[in-house]
Amino acid sequence: PPFAGWVLMTVAGSRVYETRQLEVPRDGLVVELPVRAEWDAGAYVTATAFRTAETDAPHRPSRAIGVAWLGRDYSARTLQVAIETPERITPRRSLDVKLAIDGLARGEQAFVTLAAVDQGILQLTRFETPDPADWYYGKRQLGVALRDGYGHLIDAADAPPARIRQGGDEAAEGRHLGGLDASSVKTVSLFSGIVKVGAGGRVNVPLDIPDFNGQLRLMAVAWSIDKVGSADASLIVRDPVVSQVTLPRFLAPGDESAVTVTVHNVDGPAGAYTIAFDADGAVEVTGGAGVATNLPSDARKDLAFSLNGREAGVGAISLRIEGPDGLRLERDWEIAVRPAQTVVTRRMTSRLQPGQSHQLTADILEEFVPGTGEALVTLGNRPDMGLGDLLKSLDRYPYGCAEQTTSRALPLLYVAEIAASLGIAEDAIALRSKVEGAVRRVLTMQRADGSFGLWSPNSPREEWLTAYVMDFLTQAKALGYPVPEYPYKRGLAWLQSNANAADYSGANLPARVYGLHVLARAGVVRPRDLRYVHDVYLNRIPTALGRAQLGAALASAGDRRRADSAFASATRVWDRKKRFWEDWWFWDYGTSLRDMAGTIYLASLSGLNEGEWPSYAEQLADRSSRTRHMSTQEKAWLVLAARELGTAGTVRGAVNGLRLPDSEGTVYLQFDEAELADGITVSNRGDEALWQGITYSGVPRDNMPAEREGFAITRAFYTLEGKQVSLGRIQQGDTLVAVISGEGTLQRDYQALVVDLLPAGFEIENANLEGGRDTDELRWLGELTETRHTELRDDRYVAALQFNRWDDRSFRLAYTVRAVSPGTFTLPAVYVEDMYEPVFFARSRMGKVTIRPMQ
Repeated sequence: PPFAGWVLMTVAGSRVYETRQLEVPRDGLVVELPVRAEWDAGAYVTATAFRTAETDAPHRPSRAIGVAWLGRDYSARTLQVAIETPERITPRRSLDVKLAIDGLARGEQAFVTLAAVDQGILQLTRFETPDPADWYYGKRQLGVALRDGYGHLIDAADAPPARIRQGGDEAAEGRHLGGLDASSVKTVSLFSGIVKVGAGGRVNVPLDIPDFNGQLRLMAVAWSIDKVGSADASLIVRDPVVSQVTLPRFLAPGDESAVTVTVHNVDGPAGAYTIAFDADGAVEVTGGAGVATNLPSDARKDLAFSLNGREAGVGAISLRIEGPDGLRLERDWEIAVRPAQTVVTRRMTSRLQPGQSHQLTADILEEFVPGTGEALVTLGNRPDMGLGDLLKSLDRYPYGCAEQTTSRALPLLYVAEIAASLGIAEDAIALRSKVEGAVRRVLTMQRADGSFGLWSPNSPREEWLTAYVMDFLTQAKALGYPVPEYPYKRGLAWLQSNANAADYSGANLPARVYGLHVLARAGVVRPRDLRYVHDVYLNRIPTALGRAQLGAALASAGDRRRADSAFASATRVWDRKKRFWEDWWFWDYGTSLRDMAGTIYLASLSGLNEGEWPSYAEQLADRSSRTRHMSTQEKAWLVLAARELGTAGTVRGAVNGLRLPDSEGTVYLQFDEAELADGITVSNRGDEALWQGITYSGVPRDNMPAEREGFAITRAFYTLEGKQVSLGRIQQGDTLVAVISGEGTLQRDYQALVVDLLPAGFEIENANLEGGRDTDELRWLGELTETRHTELRDDRYVAALQFNRWDDRSFRLAYTVRAVSPGTFTLPAVYVEDMYEPVFFARSRMGKVTIRPMQ
C-alpha cells in the first residue's frame, strides 16, 4: 500500500483537548498543532500507530504507542533573580542582602521573600531550593488514563511470546543520605517575610546572623501579578578563630559528661589565648576557668572539661575566647537537664472551717529532685477534683495522637483564666496559639473519607475518635477559633453518613450516638433521628456517656422529656461491665470514671442541677481522688466537669495573713520550692467551711523500683552481631541495638504505649527496625512486632501497639543507638502502659551507663 498505516493522535493534559485520525505515508508525516490557552503549562501528545497487514505475516499486525510532552515557553513570565552577598562573613551581626529582580515591566510591582538556612540541615533533609517557575510552568503529570485493548484482537494460537520494546522515561535516580558528620554547631533557619521590591527591581533584605559557624544557603523567591522567579546562593559564616563544642543533647540530674572544646585558629592572629568554658543554672562545669594556651596560625587545640547536671531545668553554657590584638569571641548554648524519671503526684483533701488555717512547708517536697517540686492549693465550696493538676498534667503530656491532642486542647477552650494562672500559657494569645496548633495537628490525621485515624490519615478509621475530634472542632469553631471549612464539612458529612447507617448494634452504638450529639452541637441534626434512637436504642447503649450524649442532644433539640429520660438512664450504668465477653464496646477510649465525669458535665451543661446531681458531683470527686493513674480521656472530661460545676458560693481566703480577692469560683494557688521554704499559711476567712485540695508533685529523688500490673517489660542492649553488652564498658562511637521485650499478662484488649527514655550519652540512629528488617547484620533479631506508630526522638523511643485479647499479646521491639558522649549517665527505666487504662502498666529497673572516651 502507498501508506505505512494509521495513527490515532491525542492531545491531552487534565483532559483530552483534541483527537485526530491520520493516515501516515511510508516516508512519515509532519503534523502542525495550534498551541491553545487551555493547555496551561503544556500538553502531552500521544500517538498510537497501527501498521498494515503485510503479506509475509497476514495475521500479525502490530502497533506502537508514543508519548511526548510539549511545554509552553513561559520565559516572558519568569523573573530573573540575583543575590548579591560577600563570600564570607563573621557571625553575630546584621547583614543586608542585596537582591536584583529583572524581567519586570515599567511600574510593575513585585515582592520577594528571603530564607537563610543551615546547609547541613538542607542536605540532611534533601531540601531543594523552591522553584515557583517549575511549579507553575513545569511538566505536569498526564491527567488521563491510557488503556490498550489491542491485545484482544490478536490470535494467540501458535504465537510466540511478544518482545516489548520500550523507551523514554528512565527510572528516577536512586537517592541516599550522605555520610555527613554530626556537628554540635548551632543551626540557623531565618526567614524575611514578604518584602516589597523597590524601583528598578532592587531591594535590600536585612538578616540578623546569629552565633553560627558553617555554610548558609540563601533562597529568594520573587513574584509579581503574573510572573515568578527564584535564585539561591551560598554564604560562609565563620569566626576568625573557629570553636566547636561537643555537647550531649541533654543531661539528667547527677550525670557527668566529658566535653571537648576544639579551637582552630583559622584567620586570627598567632599568640597567647585564654579560653574560658563556664555554665550556670541547671548545669555546672569543672576545669573551665581561664585555660591559657598558645595558638599559632592554623593551629588546632582540644581542651577537655566536665559538664555535670545539677538539677532539673535548663542550663546556660558559655565559651569565651580572648587573644592578641583585642580579639574577643563569646558564644553560648542552652542544654536541658531532663529528669530520668516521670513526675509523681500526691493529693490530699480536707475541710477548712471558718477562721481555720493550714500551714504548708517545704517538707512535702523533700521526696522530689530539687527544681521539680511544686504544690497547688485549691479552695472552694465543693470537693476538689484536682482541676489545676489535671490541666498541668495534660499540658506536659508529651505524645500526640489524635485523641491525646484533642484531650489536651479541648479543656483549654473554657479554662483560659485558670490555665494562665497555672503558667500553662503566658497570656491569652499564647493559650489561643495552643488551641490553634491542636486544630492544625488533628486535621493532619483526617482520612480521605472525612473520618480520623489515631496516629495519621493512614491509620484505620476510628468511629468514636472521629466524633470526639469533631466535637472539639465544633466547639472551637463556635468560640471563634479558625477551623478550615472544607475538612470540617467533610467530617460532619462522614458523621451524618455514619449516623444514617442501618447497623445500630451495641458495638457501634456509643460512636453513633456521639456522632448525633456532635451534629446537634453543629445544628445539623434531624430531631426525629434523636427521638428514634431514644425510643428504640436507649437501653441498649452500653455506656453512661453515650446515654448522656443522647440526652444532651435531645435537650439542645428542645425535647426535655426524652432528655431527662436519657440522663436518668445514664446514672444506672455508671460502672462498666467487668465480664470480658461483654466489653466489646471498649474502643471508645473510656472508663467508668471518664463516663461519670462526662455524664455529670453534660447534665450540668443541659441544666440538670437539682435532685441528686450535686451528690453525684461529690461521688465523682471522691472517685477521682482515689484513682492513682488517669488517662488523657479521664483528665479532659474531669476538667470539663469541674469547670461546669463551678462553685456554690463565695470563697474568702488569705495567704500568710494577706486577704485574697473574694471569688465566686474555686481559688487556685501555686507555690514552688522557694516559696514553701519559709512556710505558707492558707486561711479560711469566710463564714462557711471550705474544701481545701493540696496537690504536690515532682520527680522522685530515689530510683523508682520495677513494677508490673497487667504488663511485663524488659530491655537489653546488644552489639550489631547479637552479643549482649555490659553498660559499664561502652566506648564512644559504639553502635548498639536496644531490644525491648514484653507482654500483656491479662486476657484483655490493650492500646499500649512503650516509652524508652535514653540515657544522655546515647543518640538514636536513623535506622528504624520496625517489622523485622532482614539483613545479614541484624538477622539474629528475628521477627519484630509491627507497631501502629513509632517515634525516634532526641531523648526517647516511642512505639504504640494494639493487642486483641485473643491475639498473642507478647511484643518485641528494637532500635539502634550510638554512644556519642563520654561520661557516666543515668539509665532510665523502660515502661509500657495502656493509654486508656493506665492502671495497667509495667516499668523496668533503672541503672547506670558509662561511656569511655574513644582511644
